[in-house]
Amino acid sequence: MSGVLNPPGSVADSSSDTIIDSLKNAVGNYGVVADLKEGEEWWQTRLLVLASGAARLGFPKAVVFTSAAPGQPNRFLGWATPGELLRRLLARPSVLAEAYGAAQRDWLFWQLGAPEQPDSQRVLPWAPRGKMQMYFPLDAALPQLAERNASGTVELPWPSTAPQPTPWVLREDGFEAERFLLAHLGPIEGDGSAWSLSEVRVRELFGSVLHTDAVDHEDGETTWVETILGTTADFFAVTKGRQFVNLVPRRTAVNSVLLALVSDNGRTSGRRLAG
Repeated sequence: MSGVLNPPGSVADSSSDTIIDSLKNAVGNYGVVADLKEGEEWWQTRLLVLASGAARLGFPKAVVFTSAAPGQPNRFLGWATPGELLRRLLARPSVLAEAYGAAQRDWLFWQLGAPEQPDSQRVLPWAPRGKMQMYFPLDAALPQLAERNASGTVELPWPSTAPQPTPWVLREDGFEAERFLLAHLGPIEGDGSAWSLSEVRVRELFGSVLHTDAVDHEDGETTWVETILGTTADFFAVTKGRQFVNLVPRRTAVNSVLLALVSDNGRTSGRRLAG
């Protein structure tokens, strides 16, 4: 039963465009591999973007973690669902949770907005709070009670009626929520904090939700059947030695077991009839 499905695609992580493109490519997959290598390949901030996007879109269903040790590339560490990863990353108040909350707010405002004209900037269906502000030439006479601000605008004495723009997003491509999140994570990534994900850090963060059980590629049929029928998780991992080979949906594997049993029973009944 090994090799029932092709292995999940690997997700590289080096820049904001890369992580968005990786998420786009992963939408059609049931699982993706985050290869930590020796601990400098992935950051918590970028994993947050992947987990948030996958939880929102419903795909991929699982993230597999692998790492590298001397003579052991692609060593299987475990897998978890994006929802579980997201919950653990946001489990306690932190700059990550604050950035996520701010991005969710921006995305909500962006969804509430609409362009006044085709290809124009989105605006919200309400005016901004406070007095109206607009630009006047420096030599122009100002309306009564108007005041010129240090920024160069003039504050008028009546409430603003100008459209209020929505938060700005780099590109409108169906991944606006993740782009807002990246915008809020950018300053965090540059603050000098250690955000890299090592094997130890993954176990610290996700140990309670990480599925580490696996069946080896060389195990006998009895072990395979016991693994398939004994787990209640959506997937089970297949390894060769300690190297990750595949992530198999349990439902697919159970169907294969049932088909094999039906086929065996059919052959047994046929032999009895022939006798």
